[in-house]
Amino acid sequence: MTTLDDFLNREPDLADTAIALKLDTQGYEAEVLAGLNKWSDRVEVIITEMSLVALYKGQIRFLDLYRIIEDRGYRCISIEPGFIDPRTYEVLQVDAIFER
Repeated sequence: MTTLDDFLNREPDLADTAIALKLDTQGYEAEVLAGLNKWSDRVEVIITEMSLVALYKGQIRFLDLYRIIEDRGYRCISIEPGFIDPRTYEVLQVDAIFER
């Protein structure tokens, strides 16, 4: 495992490239974002799953993750149902797109 900053430090060709970050980490989205500091200005788009109910032990919930991303200077431009309970039709997860 590595942080996004460490990964981008090893990829000099990406130094001037706009980056779209897709988060699909089963509850570890906040930890992934915490590992992005030095290069955060290169990430123009974040695409992530966001849980409306706890699906994984210790995961961050929708509003908290939304605020973390928003506090980093992004605005939400799309939210779509992602995972729906087939018995109750309750939306459990959404797929969201944020842009800077």
